[in-house]
Amino acid sequence: ESNRLAAAWLWTQGAEVRLDPAGVTLHAKVVLIDGQHILVTSANWNYASLAKNVEAGVLFLGAPELAGLLAQRFQELWERSRPLP
Repeated sequence: ESNRLAAAWLWTQGAEVRLDPAGVTLHAKVVLIDGQHILVTSANWNYASLAKNVEAGVLFLGAPELAGLLAQRFQELWERSRPLP
């Protein structure tokens, strides 16, 4: 429910929001920075995940080829997703 509330709020602020296709859930969080640095983590962006939970993640610095592959994969997922509302 909190995901839907956050998505709705982002949409009201003008963000383009998309939802996973039915039956598919993406849990990993991926951050691409300047086309060459990547953070992949299981942590949600909330206090419990960042301060209390045991989470796993990896940071790649100076990896433009990997960043390109992840950007391409994100685009594929984006195109398969459904827009809100």
